[in-house]
Amino acid sequence: MKSYDITIIGAGIAGAGIAELLSAKGYKCIVLEQCSYPACGTSSKSSKLIHGGLRYLENFEFTLVKESLKERAYLVKYLPQLVQLKSFYLPLYTHSKRKPWLVFLGLCIYTLFSWKKFSSVPKNKWHRLDIETKDLLKVYTYKDGVTDDKLLTTHVLEQSACDVEFNAKVEKIEDFKTHCIVSYEKDGTTQKITSQIVINAAGPWVNEILNICTPKPNTLNIDLVLGSHILVDTKVDQIYYIEASDKRAIFVRPYQDGTLIGTTEVHFNSSLQHIDVPPSDIPYLIDNFNHYFKTKITLENVINSFAGLRVLPEDNKNAFKKSREVKIWNDPVNVPNIYSIYGGKLTSFRATARKVYKKIKHKL
Repeated sequence: MKSYDITIIGAGIAGAGIAELLSAKGYKCIVLEQCSYPACGTSSKSSKLIHGGLRYLENFEFTLVKESLKERAYLVKYLPQLVQLKSFYLPLYTHSKRKPWLVFLGLCIYTLFSWKKFSSVPKNKWHRLDIETKDLLKVYTYKDGVTDDKLLTTHVLEQSACDVEFNAKVEKIEDFKTHCIVSYEKDGTTQKITSQIVINAAGPWVNEILNICTPKPNTLNIDLVLGSHILVDTKVDQIYYIEASDKRAIFVRPYQDGTLIGTTEVHFNSSLQHIDVPPSDIPYLIDNFNHYFKTKITLENVINSFAGLRVLPEDNKNAFKKSREVKIWNDPVNVPNIYSIYGGKLTSFRATARKVYKKIKHKL
């Protein structure tokens, strides 16, 4: 039986970031991934942005925004081939919920945290933009980051010195207080490894992993939120942050040979084996795009669609208002050597890895 210091379950961006950090510190790690490649779940189905989360300011999540902008600056500097700063355009209309003065205040705070200035687009230049100008009050432009989430995750995982097993479905985790034994199925056979610590970075499957642990640990109650995107064959020239008809945020950006539109953020109560775009989400995104943009699209313009799940704390708030703070969960009585990651953002994967290390370093 092979022995490791740490077993990491999940090769999404959280697992990849933890693998990179812990292996750099000299620990012997293995990553177990149920799919055949990295980022097969949520980490390849995001809006593909490295951003501070301007909209999180209205939920008063200042610490999260500040942390994310710090991480954005690092990634732009040290991974320029994967993360670039681009101009984002934020139009405000007479019917917009957020008034120009409120957005101005938010952008001032964003600038204070990031040291990247924003500006107002002069009215005589509005005609150059892709958007409708009727009832348009103001257009702000600011800087934020873009990436290819799958390539970023793959790169981070490849930078680690970890063993990685793909097509490895974890069947059982036994915590013997002094160490853990992890059993997983690969190529039709059950294999076992031992490690001091197990880090559960399974994303939406986080509680499914805890349910196969012995002894049985306590778990956190979570809501799964589905974010849908569509790729259409028409092109926009810039990146836009628009307010949907129900006041949710939608990003519209050039991507590949078309335009990426999303996300929707709706509660998900279906099987994790079928994470698909709900039929209602595609017309919702099309309608909101057509409301704001000069070029109109129909269902026939949609060339691809995808949906990813985000893990958020269970509460009575709507999906848009829920906290995005990551939680590192451990049941010290039943399974003291198993740590689970609830939540997290693509942008702040390095910060999440540092938080995990801070939790486990006294045991290593």
